[in-house]
Amino acid sequence: MCPKRNPPALLGGGVPSKPGENASGTRIKVKSFAGSDGSKQFVGFYDSERQEDCSYSYASDGKLRCLPPASGVSLYADANCSIPVLNVPPGSCSALASYVTVTTPGADACSVGASRLFRRGSAFTPSGTVYWKVPSYSAYPATSSFIYYSMAEEVAPSSFVDAMPVTE
Repeated sequence: MCPKRNPPALLGGGVPSKPGENASGTRIKVKSFAGSDGSKQFVGFYDSERQEDCSYSYASDGKLRCLPPASGVSLYADANCSIPVLNVPPGSCSALASYVTVTTPGADACSVGASRLFRRGSAFTPSGTVYWKVPSYSAYPATSSFIYYSMAEEVAPSSFVDAMPVTE
């Protein structure tokens, strides 16, 4: 069985009441472990409206948003690399993710790319060949060592809470 993990957080969930303290907002809630001795450790964020864990990263609209955990795509079903495909080994925890990200690189090596978020689609068997986009378009034979998933609809970035970097 795959352990449930929370992604690392990149930004706080609200205005901290003390330096270094994370705070819940109206929608994004702080998740933490509370020890029986009064200790407390931050473990992530929870989107109370969408009822799912999330962490801040750049969405396809260029804004920081609290996005749910997702598996990343590295293969495509077509030679133009326009139809993303998720491939996972059987029994992998990645197959359990409800979402899949397709990250576009930044404008240069020092900039951050943006993530397009899709609902994971159904499993399928590719017709012989899959394609890898990095560093250039390369064809690889599809293999039964992996389960391949299509992408369902793209999830609008505006459905996730946005944030701004703050320096205090």
